[in-house]
Amino acid sequence: MNFEIKCALGILSPLTAMIFIYNGLNSPSNMISSISLLILGTIFSGSAMADIILKRTR
Repeated sequence: MNFEIKCALGILSPLTAMIFIYNGLNSPSNMISSISLLILGTIFSGSAMADIILKRTR
């Protein structure tokens, strides 16, 4: 996957989760989707950081 796509997903996923949290975690589907979006954002941003580190050390 491209580095730019990883960065965009790493930024947009937590922002979308924040919108869900701001609207309220009244329903279980909002809780599940916000938690899964936060996890996806962490994975993509961590993958982008790993790409940066690997490119610097090569």
